[in-house]
Amino acid sequence: MRKLFIIFIAVLCCFLSGCESDEIDEINFVSVMGFDSDNKGGYDITLGFITPEGESIYTADLKTVNSKSVDITDKLLSSGKRKMYFGHLKSIVISQSVLKESNNLKDILSSASFNNDVSMDTVILCTSQKAADIVENITKSGDGLYIWDFYKNNKNNTYMSKKLTLADAIKMCDTQNGIFIPKISVSDEKIDIQKGILCQNYNFVGELNNDETQGLIYILGEGKGKSETILTENGQESFNIKSNDVKIEFFDNKHLNAVINVKIKAENISNYKSEYSKVLEEQIYKKINNALNKLKELNCDAAGISYNLMRTNNKLYNKFESENMFKNMIINL
Repeated sequence: MRKLFIIFIAVLCCFLSGCESDEIDEINFVSVMGFDSDNKGGYDITLGFITPEGESIYTADLKTVNSKSVDITDKLLSSGKRKMYFGHLKSIVISQSVLKESNNLKDILSSASFNNDVSMDTVILCTSQKAADIVENITKSGDGLYIWDFYKNNKNNTYMSKKLTLADAIKMCDTQNGIFIPKISVSDEKIDIQKGILCQNYNFVGELNNDETQGLIYILGEGKGKSETILTENGQESFNIKSNDVKIEFFDNKHLNAVINVKIKAENISNYKSEYSKVLEEQIYKKINNALNKLKELNCDAAGISYNLMRTNNKLYNKFESENMFKNMIINL
């Protein structure tokens, strides 16, 4: 039923935009695209798409196009007799090798945002594998909504992941000195989203492991609805995070100082004991502290702490503004 609804919406959109009914048979609806390096200065761009035809209402397929640029050109827009339509694009997957080349991320984000058909809610992901392999597995899922469902249903340890949209990525790159891109992988045809990579000024600088990723989520105040598991004498105890509030205060003490107050409310799923609170607090503190240390080590402010200072105390920001302001900032958690 959901697949039928998707195709119905696609067809309806084409009618509203002035397409004639016979033009529907000439369109492929792209749901996911991936960028790999061709090792010659160009890109292998893989498109996963659905075609409204056949007994099952639609057919899922994919195609790889070699291109000198990341732009959605005529080479990408056509596939034999069919035109590629990007109005239903759900996710963009970028290989890590592409991100390691200067300004490639900027070019990809700009090209996608300038295309009027591409939604700003499109999910941005990276991978250390071939993006083409990820696109193939997502396309096999059928309707291209796999990534959205992955986040929505909180499956497969999604707590360790963070959702990044095209709109968020562009805003972060424009306003702060760092961005975190969630990492997607595939094993035995099973897709998972964990960890992530860090980019500064659109260039790859490093990675965050699972615990550091969780720490970053807490710093951003996005822990609500997630879960945390601690080890006890009886095995494991799980907690649901009910709220995650963050307050950052800055002050001048010869050096720029920041105090980050993280307040978390958690609910034990099974049998609660008072000593669990201390264990949970220490575990969360360690994750946040490790995330901060990694960000400072790489001078990559993916948490937007310096941007927070600029918005709340511009005078103090201007006094300490420099290329290494975040790296030199004294942070108390």
